[in-house]
Amino acid sequence: MGGAARLGLGVEPLDDTRTFVKDDSTKLPELVARFDFIPGMLPQRRCIHLYMLALGGVQGDIAEIGSWQGKSTAYLAQACADTGNGIVHAIDTFEGNPGHEQNYSVGGSRVNLKESFVANMERAGVADWVRIHAKSSIDAFDEVSRETAGLRLLFIDGEHTYEAVKNDLELYANLVLPGGLIVFDDYAPGFEGDVRAVLEHVSSNPGRYGRPFQQKNTLVLPRLHGQP
Repeated sequence: MGGAARLGLGVEPLDDTRTFVKDDSTKLPELVARFDFIPGMLPQRRCIHLYMLALGGVQGDIAEIGSWQGKSTAYLAQACADTGNGIVHAIDTFEGNPGHEQNYSVGGSRVNLKESFVANMERAGVADWVRIHAKSSIDAFDEVSRETAGLRLLFIDGEHTYEAVKNDLELYANLVLPGGLIVFDDYAPGFEGDVRAVLEHVSSNPGRYGRPFQQKNTLVLPRLHGQP
């Protein structure tokens, strides 16, 4: 049984790749099938969206705040492998969000989430493109900033509170290179704290970002070239 089915999520039908041109391009349905075993809360279409966003842009690393079992991490790391561009800094306490730890079990049990994450990355074939920071985003910042020359993509999907998102932006947004992207999950009316933190950050940094674009509850914020 696939990861989505185990979590009780609807499984989207995959396209039949027999209708595709037979060349060396990445076949997205094959990528989805390959990573289906990894538990995750993002639907397939959003994972593919992340992968495609991570294929382009400037030279640099990716930082993911909130990795859990590595569903989105695998797609981001595959983009690094396919482009030869950077690695993914996977930042997670591997203990679940405070007060909601029960939602982060695997298969109904409290397994060692970090060990399970490592095993998932190895099985997915992307471990060489993932650097694990098993700590909070605040505690991981100095480590990440020492190890990267800059981020081409910052994916914020950690603790969904105003204070947490505000802190993540205050720390990590300055690592995003001109031409890079900041991507937010759960940017939606049900997550007022996330929305407030993002809007405040944008308004306090005039001229830094281009026009954001949104697909359902994913928001993409482009960092402009030549801006402070």
